[in-house]
Amino acid sequence: MNFSKLGEALGGCEIRRASQEILAVLNLQYGLVNQFIVPVGMVQLFDLELNEPLGTPETVMTNAGDFIWSVEFSPSELVNKSSNFRWAEFVSSGRDQEDFWGVRDPRTIGILTGNPTRSGLELCEAIGDKVQGMLGINSLGDVSMPPVTIVSLPCVGLSMEMDQWTAFLREKLVLGVRNLAMGGARIIAHPANTSSYFAPEMRVAAESAGAIFISIAEALTTQVREWGLQEITLLGTRFVSDFTLPWSVYCNAFPGIKVHVPSERGWDKIHQLAFEVQQHGPTPLALNWMRDLLRDEVPASCHHVALAMTEFTPVAKQMKSRGRQDKILIDPMDIYAEVIARQYLGL
Repeated sequence: MNFSKLGEALGGCEIRRASQEILAVLNLQYGLVNQFIVPVGMVQLFDLELNEPLGTPETVMTNAGDFIWSVEFSPSELVNKSSNFRWAEFVSSGRDQEDFWGVRDPRTIGILTGNPTRSGLELCEAIGDKVQGMLGINSLGDVSMPPVTIVSLPCVGLSMEMDQWTAFLREKLVLGVRNLAMGGARIIAHPANTSSYFAPEMRVAAESAGAIFISIAEALTTQVREWGLQEITLLGTRFVSDFTLPWSVYCNAFPGIKVHVPSERGWDKIHQLAFEVQQHGPTPLALNWMRDLLRDEVPASCHHVALAMTEFTPVAKQMKSRGRQDKILIDPMDIYAEVIARQYLGL
């Protein structure tokens, strides 16, 4: 508690913690003081942060006059009904603490995915896992999880033919982001590397409706730079990993880092793998193609491989260590989920 802020809230007076003697005079004991048993006429201050959304079910708890019972109540309902209760800003925000205790403003996360919805569902599950892990013992199960809206757009699949459908995709994705934001989503994600080419326009559409847009490509490149990697292989469709084409969101993303990209044969196999996963899921055939790519397209000197295509994610999860051929596989979806979870928790 910030005693200087509390003193300011009371008009500049000096604030001291009550001694055991004072508590005894007031017939109170340490750990048993609550809002309902203090002496009549005593003014109680509630930190202003408690007047903000508290997350489901928008209540707080305190002791009920002993060490084994508690009472749950809404601070705003209590403070607004009596002149003995007042708002004041004097407690440091929980967001500044290393041990963050929970969600204060449960903003809806909007996920704009393709069809089938596998990548959107995988991202949704990954975000939940990250939120749960970050909260640790403070996770309350369902009520601590973010509200999520998923919208599936079949046209996302046309990004495999980006050169023919650029204008059409831009229009549909921007509209999808705008509709999510207008529907209440405040954090908007699009788990697709190829169509992240439209991230600038999607961000503007989100912000114009009071939301934020987070790009999976930006999440990946930021993390790679923070890790200080000197060499990586970028596996993705030609529109993602061919830096001579205008659609690659990664062409200038790794300054000072040696980046290996697929060969012509590698791009063909990546496209085949993508369609296999889209049509049939992570089949044994897709798994074999993944092993071939790691063997044929990643130089022996390069240990880090960025899987810049969401269809890689379910295949990589099934690979055993031997199939990875001693390569460290970087899944942008995992990085993306963590960035979104931290945004949701206000970290």
